[in-house]
Amino acid sequence: MVVVLYHMGILEYGYLGVDLFLVINGYLITKSILKSMNTKRYSYFDFLIKRIVRLWPLVLLAATVSLIVGYFNMLPDDLENLGESVVASNFFANNILSSITAKNYWDTSQAYKPLMHTWYLGIIVQFYVVYPIIIAITCKATKKSLKALFFVITGLTILSLGCYLFIESTEVRFYYLPCRFYEMSIGGLVYIAESAGWIEGRRKKTSALITWLSLLFLVGFFVVDEEFITSDLKLLIVVGLSCILLLFSTKCQNEVLENNYIYRAFAVIGIGSYSIFIWHQVVLAFYRYIYNASPNFSENILCLLIIAVISTFSYFVIERKFTGFLQKRRTMLFSFCIILCLAISFCGLGLYINAGVVRDVPELNIYTDNVHRGMHSEYNDRVYDMDVPFDNADTIKVLVIGNSFARDWVNILLESEISDMLDISYIYPLNLSEDDVDRIAQADYVFVLAEGVITNEFPDYLYTSISDNAKFYGIGTKQYGTTNGNLYSKRNQENYYTLTVSYSTVADEYEMEKEYFNEFYIDFISPILHEDGTISAFTDDNKYISQDCRHLTQSGAQFYSRILDLESIF
Repeated sequence: MVVVLYHMGILEYGYLGVDLFLVINGYLITKSILKSMNTKRYSYFDFLIKRIVRLWPLVLLAATVSLIVGYFNMLPDDLENLGESVVASNFFANNILSSITAKNYWDTSQAYKPLMHTWYLGIIVQFYVVYPIIIAITCKATKKSLKALFFVITGLTILSLGCYLFIESTEVRFYYLPCRFYEMSIGGLVYIAESAGWIEGRRKKTSALITWLSLLFLVGFFVVDEEFITSDLKLLIVVGLSCILLLFSTKCQNEVLENNYIYRAFAVIGIGSYSIFIWHQVVLAFYRYIYNASPNFSENILCLLIIAVISTFSYFVIERKFTGFLQKRRTMLFSFCIILCLAISFCGLGLYINAGVVRDVPELNIYTDNVHRGMHSEYNDRVYDMDVPFDNADTIKVLVIGNSFARDWVNILLESEISDMLDISYIYPLNLSEDDVDRIAQADYVFVLAEGVITNEFPDYLYTSISDNAKFYGIGTKQYGTTNGNLYSKRNQENYYTLTVSYSTVADEYEMEKEYFNEFYIDFISPILHEDGTISAFTDDNKYISQDCRHLTQSGAQFYSRILDLESIF
């Protein structure tokens, strides 16, 4: 529930619900494996197949629905991303794909990806593959000694926690099993300790009190701001509270919890939790993409109702009747899943190879008879080749330093009528070094990412090396809404090319930069700002200014080269 609320933008730290469930999952899986071993009915492959059969059908169905809806509504870049996500999700590897492509789970673009949340299933299934082997080898080597198993799992838990705490890469810490293993294995340790009888003597009334306090504190950590506690510490506390909750609730749940109406209400939701998890992001992502990027209260209620209806149907028809029927005929179910998996993976791969282009999109200068992947990135990234010293030619020497916003500025200059007058050199901030001092000193104009100046991103030698005769400008921020999907869904309306978007996500940053640099500011906002506080999304020749709401298309760069007063700068 808290994960759903997080993805709706209502509960800021609801993503911690995943960490809570990873602990619970580790407890239940350990319980299942050890009980099966004790009855001598344990089979590794039977265990693995049973879990995959439980998870796979809904993943494949959600991927199929996403492909169909996406085909009719998504722009090429987004459809291309969906195609690769379908393939990765089908094979429980979307966590690996996300670590390579999205990298940042909290990036705003994630909200428009219908299969974004399946990274979690990748972690779970990878755990299912590795964890039973560890238990089986340990139990066989130690003649099923719970004490030995406890120490082995404890050692691996400490190693995994060390990976989480000391690996610097955010995407590795978030998306990869070694950095998540400890959350599940610590739940397993709770069950091992419990089954070994090491934690007997818990009174039911005391256990009930601790259970409710644990729940209360967990709810608190979902809402306490990180200003008072770091995100890492908050996560570790949630993991610890989850262990306490498991430890004490199992002692008192029959007498205390199951007779409670609140418990029963949550249990009803819990029954359909997997269907809710699978479908909630599909509904939310497409609603945001097609209708409204920032749903209001009534729209969120509508989305919840849609999620409830689809999840109820999914649980009773797909999970219980269809999958339940075929689970007795496991070969038939597996055959069905394999055929559907291969079919939609083929479609997803085709979309990826074809750069997501399934129709002409004139507003992006994309046509089905002229397709290749990376069309937009090629244009933006060509500026990297300009990281070279100035020529000795009698031209205006222009040095540009910054990220993709700075590369957009270079593209504007290259598309302008004065481009022949300019000798442009570009430096990516991370590549800036004292070896570039001569280049800085030679520049007649130095354009630097405004945000980097305000946040002291650049070294002092950048400023001290600038010639007294050179002019120093800050390159401004920009944001053209959050998704072009909202615009594209209205492509058949008469006012399509006059639609405007919000830049509210960078409004405060923009005002700060503008005040800081005054007339020495490259302003992308004010030339396209309307009286109602929105900005243009299309150029004067009916092209998208940006293909991803951040970086300029070639048409966007040409548009700015026409509307910016470059003569006043040069």
